[in-house]
Amino acid sequence: GSRVLPQLAEESAQASRDLDTAARQAAATVASLPFQLKLAQSVLESGRPELAVQNFRRALHLVPQSAEAWHGLGTALLRLNREDEALQAWQQGIEFLPDSAQLQADLGSLYRRRREDELALAHLHRAAQLTPDDSSPWLALADFFWHQGNSAEALEYYDRAFTGHLFDLKAEY
Repeated sequence: GSRVLPQLAEESAQASRDLDTAARQAAATVASLPFQLKLAQSVLESGRPELAVQNFRRALHLVPQSAEAWHGLGTALLRLNREDEALQAWQQGIEFLPDSAQLQADLGSLYRRRREDELALAHLHRAAQLTPDDSSPWLALADFFWHQGNSAEALEYYDRAFTGHLFDLKAEY
């Protein structure tokens, strides 16, 4: 009997230490940027942009220079029709990651929506330069010129968008 109590005490102390370690690891995971970004994106995709805004802000509290978090925050804000705040978030993201084709394209699209044509073109061109094999920025540029009534320029961009992609289309059918 005299050996059982010390052994139980030691096992209890070890279990307590293990629990403390597990709690610290869980807190570190929740406090990690990847976890917060994944959670925020998941919430956004589930149609809850107001909650996503909170989660992206939490991620930015952890890592204020995270371009991915700024991008997500801007996307969530835009879904809430808070254009000015979305614009500020995406501009902040560009400060930290100027070569993000997605941020450049999204900024270009938002500027286009706001009828700020020079800024729209600058960002859409930058997105196209960063991802020349991606047809999306080229199509956005083509649409821009088409809606401006400049069909010759639009056709050049449509041609650029589909150059090299026709074989991909044929392979699917």
